[in-house]
Amino acid sequence: MFPERMSFPALIEALSEVGKASLEEASNLLRRSMRIYLVGNGGSAAIASHIANDLVKRGRSAMTFTDPPSLTCLTNDLGWNNAYKEAFKAQNPSRYDTLVAISSSGQSQNILEVAKLATKLKCSILTLSGFSEFNPLRQMGGINFYVQSSSYGVVEITHLAILHNLVEDQ
Repeated sequence: MFPERMSFPALIEALSEVGKASLEEASNLLRRSMRIYLVGNGGSAAIASHIANDLVKRGRSAMTFTDPPSLTCLTNDLGWNNAYKEAFKAQNPSRYDTLVAISSSGQSQNILEVAKLATKLKCSILTLSGFSEFNPLRQMGGINFYVQSSSYGVVEITHLAILHNLVEDQ
C-alpha cells in the first residue's frame, strides 16, 4: 500500500546517477530561457515554488501556478487536468521559454497536459520524474532527469538537489 521508504543509501545512489552532461545541458537551457515556468503537484509543487523563488532572487523570470485561490478557481472551473495548462497558456509562452515539469510518478495528467501544450507552442521542456523509466512525462522533455526509485523521498530530494544545482549556475 505504501511506496518504498526512503533510505540514505538509496538517496546517495540516486544522486550519484545524475549525469554531469545532462546538468550542463539543462543549465545552458535555463540560461538561454527568457521565462521559466515550473509545475508540480504536492511535494513537487513545493519544490517548483522553492526553485522559482531562488531563480527570481538570481534575477531570472520564473513562476509557478500554485497560488491556492487561483489554482482552486481554475480547478473548479476548468477541471484539475486543465488547470496548469490554462494558467500556462494565459502567460503567452513562446519558444524562448522553458517549462520545468516535476512529477515523481511522471504520470500526473495535469502535468502531462501542460507539457503537451508546451510542446505544441515549441517551448523547451525539462522534466524531472521517477518510479518507472517508461513514465509518459519522461518521453516528453527535451532534457529529462529520471530518478530510478519508487520512494517519494528519494525522488523528491534528488529532484530538489538537481534543481538547486541548476539554480547555482544561473
